[in-house]
Amino acid sequence: MKFPSEQIELLLQEKNFDEAERLLLDIRKKDKNNSANNYYLGLLYSNYSNPNESEEKAKEYFIDVISSEYVYEYAYIYLEQREKNKNKSIRLLEAGLKVFPNSIGLNERLLYQLDSEIKEEFYKKLMANGISSNELHYVMVDYYYRNGKYIEAIDASKEIIIKFENDKLFIDLHNSYCLYRMGEIATASENLINLINIDLKHDLDYAPHIALILCYLHENKNKNAFEIFGEIPEDHEIDINIMSYPHFIINFETEFNDALLKLEMLNSDRLLLAKLKGLRGLSQSSYQHNKAQEKKIIKDLEFAQKHLKNNLTYTQKLKEFAELSNKSLEAFKFAIYTIRHGYEKYKEDLESKYYWEFISDCNEDEILGMKESLIQVLREVAYLKDDFSGEMLTQLIERLFDFEKFKDITEIAEELGYKKLNKYILFEVAYSYSKIGEIELSKQYYERYEEENGKTNASSNNIGVIFEKMGLLYEAQERYKMAMELDPQDNTASENYRSTTKLIGEKEHEQEVLMKAAHQFLNENAWIKGKLFSFSKYQDNKGFIICSYKKLPNLLNVSEIKANELMKSFLENKYLFKITDHNLNTTSSVYRINSDIALILMDLEKEGEKESDLIEIAENITLSSFRNLGYDEKLISALDKISNPVLKGMLERDLNENVFSLSTKSFKSALILSGSIIEAILLDHILAKNITQYTMENGRNKRVAQMDLNELLYVSNQENFIDIQLYYLSHAIRGFRNLIHPGVEQRKRAVIVNEENAMLAWSIVKKVIHEI
Repeated sequence: MKFPSEQIELLLQEKNFDEAERLLLDIRKKDKNNSANNYYLGLLYSNYSNPNESEEKAKEYFIDVISSEYVYEYAYIYLEQREKNKNKSIRLLEAGLKVFPNSIGLNERLLYQLDSEIKEEFYKKLMANGISSNELHYVMVDYYYRNGKYIEAIDASKEIIIKFENDKLFIDLHNSYCLYRMGEIATASENLINLINIDLKHDLDYAPHIALILCYLHENKNKNAFEIFGEIPEDHEIDINIMSYPHFIINFETEFNDALLKLEMLNSDRLLLAKLKGLRGLSQSSYQHNKAQEKKIIKDLEFAQKHLKNNLTYTQKLKEFAELSNKSLEAFKFAIYTIRHGYEKYKEDLESKYYWEFISDCNEDEILGMKESLIQVLREVAYLKDDFSGEMLTQLIERLFDFEKFKDITEIAEELGYKKLNKYILFEVAYSYSKIGEIELSKQYYERYEEENGKTNASSNNIGVIFEKMGLLYEAQERYKMAMELDPQDNTASENYRSTTKLIGEKEHEQEVLMKAAHQFLNENAWIKGKLFSFSKYQDNKGFIICSYKKLPNLLNVSEIKANELMKSFLENKYLFKITDHNLNTTSSVYRINSDIALILMDLEKEGEKESDLIEIAENITLSSFRNLGYDEKLISALDKISNPVLKGMLERDLNENVFSLSTKSFKSALILSGSIIEAILLDHILAKNITQYTMENGRNKRVAQMDLNELLYVSNQENFIDIQLYYLSHAIRGFRNLIHPGVEQRKRAVIVNEENAMLAWSIVKKVIHEI
């Protein structure tokens, strides 16, 4: 039977590993020594894409392959690459070369494994036998370079076949370093300048610059060396291993450190020193170091960060070191420094979860330290609050929430402000406000959480709890019901719904009892109402009445026996309740008035106040009070001088109403009547003097019958009907006559309705009557 190699290769290509495995294992059951089948089983289990990849199984099948008559080259290579013992690796390769003497792969691996003393001889033998490849030449170029055989390294590099444009760049760089190490400074410089001019994309990083700096320093061209160093960006992380895939690596660590050290010795500028230290720290930061070396690297980076303040690369690198050293608080400070000074540049990193992963491993003290650092920065740069409200805030709030640091969470929320918090932490903030007793703020944040994230059983339940604390039982019940609908398995919401429903029933029954008691109280006699009303006056601002057994008779203003009977009746009838679950510092009894009866007592108090006002007014309406105002027989008899009986009757009426208005504190009515009385008396007196018209101040004649109070006062003064003092007094109240018009009082601020002005007007009325 022909082996189905094409079918198996297709299955492996399509990554149908299960079907390939089934087919190959079926064949192995029939023929365990089938070399091709074992080879494909080795490929199957060595494939990294195979979920069932197994190095152990792959090695087992490849050993079967090389132990059979028909062998495969790759089986030797795979086994050798996984062999940790060098001698065994060499034996495997030599065994493979007996079968495949011209194999590039096997010869390359053997060349790499051989000791130095026979490596060169083996390489020359391969060249003599026409076995050549770039991989073989790369191995020897690297070997010669590392062992200081620079001429041989250059010769070996000439054997490399250029396949890509960059290959020539790497070979030229390698040869330039060889020339520098050989002391061929002029030729090396020429080649390096050419490389710098060609390598505009910096595929060689800044390796040509480093070597050229050393060449210039060797020739005492220090200015040129510093100019070339100036071309290297101050925050560039130079890789001291330049690699041309897959085998060619140039390591210039020695030259790099030598160049920076020599420049540092020649330098006197602090900023340039910061760049030198910074580049050295960045370059070395990617490699493993002992504690002493790591400490020196961090010191270099810190110096660079301090003096190159606009460059955040060093801050980022210091954050990485702090993370690796488990100095989480330091890492956080470096991170928020980056937000503060370079958010837009590093936004993608700063808003990624991995950047803040270290927060999840922090202890409570570290998290609280981070919170304090954040608060301090927010107070210093309030205008940048938006930049601090992203992923960093989410991670920190979540960790504070894990430690139940609710007050700290609310402090951050207060500092940032309501609108600056992102939607991912609204629940934690709302919950935190609830835990510290700020239920109104908690409710606001829960509502915003639901607006931005949708309703959840947790948010609905927690809003229900808030409603319950606020005494809104029906709203709470509805929220608990919503939580149960969103998650029928939410036992907390279910229990809350049951307890609130029960409480609502109890409250409704309690309210019914209160209303029934209030209705009964309305039918009580005035004495009972009065006693409870008096007792209610001893309530504090929370509605509690503290009353000891001894004080009860005094508070009720009855005998001891009657006091006890009254209190017993009040309690039995549910007019008031004895409170035991209070936190007042007293051993006396504490009472609270039935809330419905308290409203009745308030109405009774208002009615009593109105009745008191009316009684006070009524008490003022006496003959004695009228006489005190000057309304007596002498004033009334003075009206006898008026010849017109109709006018006299009107004035008697108006005087009576005027003094009545003053007694009842109806001051606006009193003012209007006073003005009217004065006007009527003056008009009658002028007409009685046969004056029907008069020349006014403006030179025009005006009929007396058409004059207003102001004009009548003018005529009376001119004709000496009233003295100058009375004229000016009357002149002062001339506006009161017009108060009868609704808009006058609003428009004229000088017309003030009060007791003082009403009494002034009344005194003028009396003076006018007596004098005229």
